[in-house]
Amino acid sequence: MYEVQGGGRFGPEMLLIGGGVMQYVATRISVTVLGRPDGASPGGLALGQWLPILATTLAALALRQPMMAVALIFGSSVASLSLVLGMTTYVNPVRHLPSERRIWPLVLPVALFLLVAGFKGHLYWYHAVMLLVMGGTYLALWLEKPVTETDSAPKRDALTPVSRRPLVFAILLVGLGAGLSVEGASRSAARTLSPELIASTILSPLLLLPALGAGTLIAQQDHSERVVTSLCGLALLNLCLLLPIVILVEFAIGIKNANPKPMAFPLITWRLDTLILLVLGFAMVPLALGRWFYGRAEAVVLVVLYAAYLVAETALSVGLLR
Repeated sequence: MYEVQGGGRFGPEMLLIGGGVMQYVATRISVTVLGRPDGASPGGLALGQWLPILATTLAALALRQPMMAVALIFGSSVASLSLVLGMTTYVNPVRHLPSERRIWPLVLPVALFLLVAGFKGHLYWYHAVMLLVMGGTYLALWLEKPVTETDSAPKRDALTPVSRRPLVFAILLVGLGAGLSVEGASRSAARTLSPELIASTILSPLLLLPALGAGTLIAQQDHSERVVTSLCGLALLNLCLLLPIVILVEFAIGIKNANPKPMAFPLITWRLDTLILLVLGFAMVPLALGRWFYGRAEAVVLVVLYAAYLVAETALSVGLLR
């Protein structure tokens, strides 16, 4: 705990809480502006939900915590496709299949690629390039208009214009909150913990609280499929854009220091997070094909899986440190 003038105590926990509150407010603004209250723009909803993860990851890089950045990318991806998806479908199961469901299973090949790439314990610059190529292909697939409309979802009404001026305030606020959150996480890391563990088990679910709140509200309006699309989009933004940025930044820093080297792939992240993402991605395939709809039983399984992930992440991290 850190003391301030007057004998009061201002600890890293307060930095985490303060940063989390700022990012929550900023994300709710961005989600409302970009994704609209009913989630009518799943792509904008994904961007709004991704904003705090992007800011916190960049803040971790700026403060020279690359492993925290990697843990946050994977931890938030797992949380989005298990905790948030589970809570959303528990409120209202998926009943409609939009054309955007084409991207739902795409987490599976990315997770499989990362599982294979991590066998050497490092991620190289060419892994980043391949992930970017995959992301570009997926983006083109998402934006491609189907030849024949086969959506079972209700037709969307004409969208009314929404002012985007609040986004400036949201970006400034989320940037400040990201800096406080990373600083608090770094200071909170004691001998029995690590910044990576804090990023996976505390920061990740904290940053997805706005997505959880927005997702349940949209699900109550019978648009759970829009939330599924946005969460898959968030995970792909993490893995196909944000992770390559981290890899290339670390490689560029190595070149600047005349010591270019690949970025270390944390063992626990490779063993646990990548494997769970592989399972979650595989489970999206029958959902996208309309062969299996998530009901409340499946939602409970997803939430329990996330709880087990938190326990396993903590146990493996503490065991490794010992």
